[in-house]
This record gives sequence, C-alpha cells and structure tokens, in this order.
Amino acid sequence: FTVLISLGIELSRELFSKMKKQSLRRYDIDWLRIILFMLLVVYHYLYFSPSALPSRKNLIFVLKILHQWRLAALFVISGIGTAFAFQRRTWQEYLKERSIRLLVPFIFGVYILGGGIESPLATTKHLITIFPKPNVVGHFWFLYNLMIYSLILTPLFEYVSRQPDSFLIRSLETLFEKFHGFGILVLPSVLLALVAIPLKPWAVGKNGSWWEFPWYLLFFLFGYFIKIIKEYFFVFLEKKRAILTLLVPVFILFFYLSEKIGRFPDMWYGGWVKNGAPVFSITATVGTFVQAFHAWIWILFIFSWAAKLLNKPSRILTYLNQAIYPIFIVHQPLTFLVIFLLRGIARDKFFSDFILGPFLVLTSSFLIFEVVKQTHIARFLFGIKSIAAELNEEMKTGISQVKTS
Repeated sequence: FTVLISLGIELSRELFSKMKKQSLRRYDIDWLRIILFMLLVVYHYLYFSPSALPSRKNLIFVLKILHQWRLAALFVISGIGTAFAFQRRTWQEYLKERSIRLLVPFIFGVYILGGGIESPLATTKHLITIFPKPNVVGHFWFLYNLMIYSLILTPLFEYVSRQPDSFLIRSLETLFEKFHGFGILVLPSVLLALVAIPLKPWAVGKNGSWWEFPWYLLFFLFGYFIKIIKEYFFVFLEKKRAILTLLVPVFILFFYLSEKIGRFPDMWYGGWVKNGAPVFSITATVGTFVQAFHAWIWILFIFSWAAKLLNKPSRILTYLNQAIYPIFIVHQPLTFLVIFLLRGIARDKFFSDFILGPFLVLTSSFLIFEVVKQTHIARFLFGIKSIAAELNEEMKTGISQVKTS
C-alpha cells in the first residue's frame, strides 16, 4: 500500500511538472503578430494617401526602412506557428487547416472584397499564373504565398517532426553557434543575400513576387527552425540584446549610405537591367548584403525586446488574436474608402493622414469583425476560429499559438 501511494505521488509530480511546462506561453510572439498587423494598417494608409508622402522625404525613408523587415517578421512568426501546428497535427490535418484558414479567405478576398467577381474568368486566369498581378490579388498575396510555402515545405516539416534529433537539426544548432555565438545572425543574412543576388537584376520584387518569393520563403523557414531550436534562440536574444540594439542604427546608416553613395537604380527592389544598369556590380552586391543583414538584424532586435517587454498575459490578447486576421483581410478596401471620404472634408491633412484616417480604418475594421464573428459562414470566410477552440489549443500546446495567417 505504501509503495502504491509513493508511486501515485511520483506520477502526480511528473504530471504536474508536465502541466507546468505546458502552461508556459510566449505571449510576446502573439503581441508581435498583433502589433505588426496594426503597423501594416497604418503603413498602407500612409502609402496610399495622396497627401501623406509628397514633400515628406523623411517619412518616405522611414517607410522604406519599415518595408525591409515588417512583412519578413510576419513570415517568421508564421513559420513559428507552423512548427507549433505540427506538434499536434498530421501533415494531412495541417494542409487541411491551411486550406481553410488561408485559401478560403484568399478566394473570398480576391473575388468579393477585391471585386474579382466582376471579371471572374480574367481573375481566375491571373490567379493560376506563377506570380498573380498585384492589382488582382492586392494585399491577399500574403495569404497566397503562405499557402504555397506551406505546400512546398510540408515534406520537410513532416521529416523534422518525426526526427527532432536528426542530423539536420544538430547541424543547424552547430552552425548557429559559430562566429562566437553570432551564427544565428550571420548565416541567415548571408543566405538571404545569396538567394537575392542572382534574381534581383532581372525583375522588380513586388508583393512577394520574383526574388521576394524565395526571400520570404526563407524567412518563413527561419521562423520554423526558430521554434525547433527555441531554447538556444531566446537565450541568444537575451544575451545579445544590447549588441542587437546597437547594430540597428548602424545598419540603418549603412542602408542610407548604400542608397545615397551607391546611387544604383532600383537597388532595393530589383529590375535594374531594364533601366540599362549592369546585371552584376559591386555596388548592387554590397547593397544586397546590407539589405539582408539590415532586415534580419531588425527582426532579431524586435524579437529580443518583445521577449523582455511583451511576454505577459493580458485579457485583451485573446480577443485581439482572434480579431487581427479579419482586420488584415478588410483593412485595405476600408483604407481606400476612408481616403476617398476624407479627401473632400479634411482640412488638416497631417491630422487626417496620421491620426484620423488610420483610426477610422482600425475602428471600422473592429466593427466588421464584431459583425462577421456572429455567424458560422462569415467566420468560415474570414478564417476566424472560435474562442473556445483557441483556448483548447492553448491548453494542448502550452506555448504561444501563432496563427500562420
């Protein structure tokens, strides 16, 4: 009897220990996702507003800096979410969920919200091309790319989930420890540059097309492996936070100097061959390396400070996690509508562009979320999960459930 009691106590302790470990949740990743999507709303409003950017060269440079890393960071977070998804799903279940949460909102967004239903045959023809035109898919290209990345990389994800201690994972951990612990900074940046250099000269990378397609795929893959080696990654961020903080202004300066001194046409976006520039040059090559390091350092920087400041629970977090995806889906049509409505009545352009306009877009987006979450069909079209389902997944994973939408 005593032995049975002792065994029961030991099993209870082990179960409690596992539950305690499972209760750990990386709220910082959730908050980062929400903040980055909110930033996207403001960015798009300033970008599309005809009165926001002209004569504001400093603002244009700030938006250019943001563009280098904000979407890349979202793909990283999506990769982290994929790694969590494979913890509790088969690859078939994973692809089924991705189809529901990415493909359905994509089709609904392009045909209904984006007006593609007016010319369904032409819209469909554009969608089955390798890189759909930006005016056809709009901001929904993000979902399009994520769906393709999920399909392409599923065999790799399945292999890693079955072989968590494989030679591949051990090799990655070894490589990341190189360069006095800075391998996790250096190696991804170099890989990004090497992928972009041979592709950038030929065409503009826009809305995730051409050279941006493998570029964002790598960020997505980096996010996946961040979760796999999460202990090492977050220890690195904690130890190197001060250095990363110093590197950010240094590479902003490099980014600025590369643009001003190099004076190379379309260096950040690609396609310079069409403007008569040489295919390869020292200026363009160095600029691409600066661009790659600049983007990845920014991502490490925001992840490091988010881990320190945002890894805290909040009552509003569950709500925002559910709302932010529908907000992303509807924000761009609302942006054009608000810009149109304010154009004739707003006298203070600065106030309308930087405060009133983004506020109206976000407010109306939240109102739409409150409406569409009431019915099953609307939830399906907008890729909304129920709060009960999200809480259930949180209990299963015990770690931040980052949506890959």
